[in-house]
Amino acid sequence: MAWVVVLVVVMTPLSAPSRGRANSLAVPTAARPRSFAFYGSGLGLEPFGDLADDGIPEPLQFVLNDRARLMLIPTTGFVWVTSNRPTVSPGTSECLLTITVPDGHVWQVLVLPSPPPTRL
Repeated sequence: MAWVVVLVVVMTPLSAPSRGRANSLAVPTAARPRSFAFYGSGLGLEPFGDLADDGIPEPLQFVLNDRARLMLIPTTGFVWVTSNRPTVSPGTSECLLTITVPDGHVWQVLVLPSPPPTRL
């Protein structure tokens, strides 16, 4: 299985405090109730947000730590989250990583190409 990671950099003014700004990892999910049970009850992560009609927070988010959040996006809505950029084909996993950096510090974010896969 291949992975595609889309990186979104959110710039804040240099004077803006970084406290309270969380980075997020968004992944598609086909089954919100099952994902809610797995990440909440199974892994013990704390969900947060306003509850939808099904009793599950919408958007479905979990606290990873004081600076990171996990957001589970329905597969049918993932293209909206990626700003209508085409999403990957079945058999490939895709996630969206959003990080907050002070304005003027984008140069500190470096993305290197992944090495070619190795065969065992």
